[in-house]
Amino acid sequence: MKIGKVDIDSNKLMKYGGYALLVLLVVIVIVAIYKIAKGFLSDELTAAQQEHINEKEIVTQEVSVPKTEMNNLVAKLKAAFGSYGWGTDEDAVYAVFEQMNSRSDVLSLVNAFSVYEGHTLGEWMNKELSLKELAHVQEILATKGITYTF
Repeated sequence: MKIGKVDIDSNKLMKYGGYALLVLLVVIVIVAIYKIAKGFLSDELTAAQQEHINEKEIVTQEVSVPKTEMNNLVAKLKAAFGSYGWGTDEDAVYAVFEQMNSRSDVLSLVNAFSVYEGHTLGEWMNKELSLKELAHVQEILATKGITYTF
């Protein structure tokens, strides 16, 4: 086949296209296997992470967000974070923290978030948000009289 002044061998084109497709599929499979294996190995809290959660005192009478809604907020955070290091929907993160009405709500959120893809909520916040964005989360909480630092 000839396009313009360039003679293209369709057999070579199909051969190299097939190689490229095969390499792409292998990369996708490797990434998928890695994510699945990482999920199986890292959903358990480390002793330090568990101690961090245990040392917090949640006053149950101050928790204003029902457990089912808290689980929905955790799901929103996980969706907002996407994959570790690959961009974040900051507005969705802010919206979750707007729902917090007490320090016990925030502690319950941290506890409910537990560990996602091997990282706690604090680790996600510090990895995915800039200092300015973290400060905005702190401002949202401060307007409600909540002090909590990620």
